Amino acid sequence: MSEIEIKKTGSGMKILVIVLLIIVLLNTALLAFNFLSGRPLYALPVQRQTRQSVDGECELFGPEEYTVNLADSGQRRYLKVRLVLAYEDKKLQKELERRQAQIRDLIILTLRQRTAEDLAENGGMETLRRDLKNRINAVLKTGIIKEIYFTDFLVQ
Repeated sequence: MSEIEIKKTGSGMKILVIVLLIIVLLNTALLAFNFLSGRPLYALPVQRQTRQSVDGECELFGPEEYTVNLADSGQRRYLKVRLVLAYEDKKLQKELERRQAQIRDLIILTLRQRTAEDLAENGGMETLRRDLKNRINAVLKTGIIKEIYFTDFLVQ
């Protein structure tokens, strides 16, 4: 009688181990797919947020993700960056939406002009931030971008 009970609990334990193993394998496969595809499995649509700054209230436009080849000679390197534009004038939101393709093109062209060394040197990100802000502000009519925030920045 005791041998039968041991066999029943042993087979139940095997089934539990198999189920847990399947769950772990599926989870690992899902995480590997997420990592290799470079896209999150879910995305929260964020186009406009309000953030309290030191000077007052800022509106945020983004985040936008950009993946570009860098201007390195001899090596194929790329930059993956996600950035958010901060501005004060609420009227600028409509212009940013209307000029989104133009601004995106301008950002891509600016990013592609950089080398990995430019970005790695001290102050490289600040120089890039300043250049992007100046170039975007040059095309805007109803307001200016006060700040650019990098939320992700990867050079590979």
